[in-house]
Amino acid sequence: MKVYLIKKAVREFRERAFKSRKKPVTRGTAQNDDIYFQAREAQNKFYEAVPDIVNDYMKKISEKTGRYYAPFVYYGAENAERVIIAMGSVNETIKEVVDYLNKKGENVGVLNVHLYRPFFQANISSMQCQKKRKKIAVLDRTKRARSIRRAIIHGRKSTLLRKRKCT
Repeated sequence: MKVYLIKKAVREFRERAFKSRKKPVTRGTAQNDDIYFQAREAQNKFYEAVPDIVNDYMKKISEKTGRYYAPFVYYGAENAERVIIAMGSVNETIKEVVDYLNKKGENVGVLNVHLYRPFFQANISSMQCQKKRKKIAVLDRTKRARSIRRAIIHGRKSTLLRKRKCT
């Protein structure tokens, strides 16, 4: 994995992070709301590029290790009518249940989320748009204070709203 580590960038980061008190640096600014939000909007293009960058690196790691890595990994029946979207260690248990139910003739699957922020729209859109999907359940393990819904459910719903029609 050292091949993917940019040593110069790590060294520069450490130099900036661990400066002594003799060389102080400003780590933020005092801004009014309008300037703050302009800066946040300017960051969007970089934030939105993260899923593709992560996906590219996951592909490289997959090639190097021989194991499959992706922002979302689907497991189960190709024509699953019911799919669970989940993240974390619960997926190993769900895979066993998927195998058990598929052996009994049911068509089920699980979508394992590895990158939930920023939400990787492309993978989940293609999975949701398959005609056979009748039910999609979301097991969410994240919590944001004062949020209306949990992160994965919110990401999935916003994906559906962005792609009102499946193509």
